[in-house]
Amino acid sequence: MNRLLCAEGNPAVLTDTANSNGWEPPLKFEEYLKAMLPPRARIAYLHHRNLRKGEPELRLVSILADKKRVSIDVGANKGVYSYALLAHSKLVHAFEPNPKLFRVLSSWASGRVVLHPEALSNVSAPADLLVPRSANGFSNQGASLSATKVSGDHRKVVVRAVRFDELGIRNVGFMKIDVEGFEREVLEGATDTLRRDRPNLLIEMEEAHTGVPISEMVKTVTGYGYNCFALVRGTLTPFARLDTEKHHRRPECRDDYVFNFIFLPS
Repeated sequence: MNRLLCAEGNPAVLTDTANSNGWEPPLKFEEYLKAMLPPRARIAYLHHRNLRKGEPELRLVSILADKKRVSIDVGANKGVYSYALLAHSKLVHAFEPNPKLFRVLSSWASGRVVLHPEALSNVSAPADLLVPRSANGFSNQGASLSATKVSGDHRKVVVRAVRFDELGIRNVGFMKIDVEGFEREVLEGATDTLRRDRPNLLIEMEEAHTGVPISEMVKTVTGYGYNCFALVRGTLTPFARLDTEKHHRRPECRDDYVFNFIFLPS
């Protein structure tokens, strides 16, 4: 298994390799070109672009994270949130099981970013990461351990799944979770951490990923002792006041669609 480990404040060091069936999503032509750019410049540009045109919740990182505590980026992808969290966290642990994206992440991340090629789950065992494929190739965004989320054309990558609580990471102040329909299992594997450290949470949840009503998904998380909020056109709104029909199931435009939910300890 591959893991990048570091002592706080020291560069991450690669140890042994990740469980895999040897296949990983191929690079597209434009990704070959982007790979020629300096990695730190590339992630800085992605961060800047996402601040302007991406998820508005990215701008809340400075409020949700704590400079004296550890932040966790679950489903780190290329590392935009991890990059943002560096300035607002004592240490950042980034989890990305897609080997293609892990290579991108590891090309720039070092120092106070600890990289993990594992997936998080409610059991520690080998698991199938399902990478969807379309006419444009394999998706960088939609891979999941959930067969409900990825039911069409796809390929599997065998990865190692672990329970977060087994990793011994403490003093957690913030967790961002973007795992394409596998949120419940991630939380079940982090139950002890949620109860002990009471971190702020930012979780992507979509009915389209699970087939479960968004109210039920939110209820699962609030059951850990949290209050739920959503950012609606720049306004932090309690979930109880959110029009889920307008802002989740049938949004009239992209700016109306809410799929990231903020959970604060009650």
